[in-house]
Parts: sequence; structure tokens; C-alpha cells
Amino acid sequence: MKITSADNVSLITIQPPKEGSNYTGFEVVILADLVHGQFVANNKDVHFLNLDTFVGEFDNFISDRSLTPRLTATYDTFLEFKKSDNSLICKYSLGDAFSGRKITRHCQSGEFTIEQECLLELFRGFKALLAQQRL
Repeated sequence: MKITSADNVSLITIQPPKEGSNYTGFEVVILADLVHGQFVANNKDVHFLNLDTFVGEFDNFISDRSLTPRLTATYDTFLEFKKSDNSLICKYSLGDAFSGRKITRHCQSGEFTIEQECLLELFRGFKALLAQQRL
């Protein structure tokens, strides 16, 4: 599934694990192009913690923009959708951690505007992720 910014310069993709992968979580990739800076983050093992609840909340958000559905995941990763003035915002954080000689944590976060017309497509995408997670 893809979440694309209204200006088509930022993108979040969420994919199930590739066949034969050592990872069991979803792969989340974030690309943000701010003209004077580009940011890329990738985590191949993200586990969603409240996907079932989030799908229902996102469905309600489509008709009630006073809600703020938030999908939480491992490594302080999240996606949050909210109304701001007359715009819809996708706020995100993609984190990861490594335990070697010491624990290191990293995170990329930001937000971008999305088109209202994409909400039903995003809802279908989140439902498909839920079905995949249940496998």
C-alpha cells in the first residue's frame, strides 16, 4: 500500500514480508523530498500493535474529521491522520533499534498533506494489511 503526499513529493509504502525473508513484520519505507533535503527511511520488520482497532477508527475518520486515528507499531513507529484547517495531514514516525555493544535507536518523523479523495483507497489498503497480518 502507498500513502502519497498531495504534492507527490513524499511517499510511505507498507508491504508484507517478502517470501523467503527472515523477517515476519511489514516493510515500511518513507521517502520525503523537501527540495533542499531528502530523507529516506526503511525498516523491514515493523509489527503493527493496533491495526484491528485502527482500521475501525480510520473508517470512522472518513466521515468524522474530528477524530485522529493513530496506527502504532514497534520501535516507536506510528501513522496518524488528522484534519488541520481545511487539509488532511498524515503524520508519521519510522523507528528502529539495534542491540550490539550498546543499544542504538534511530527515527525519521514528519508529516505531509494528503488528498481527501484518497481516503477510501487508504481504507482498503489498511484492511488488506489487516488481512495479511492475520495470516
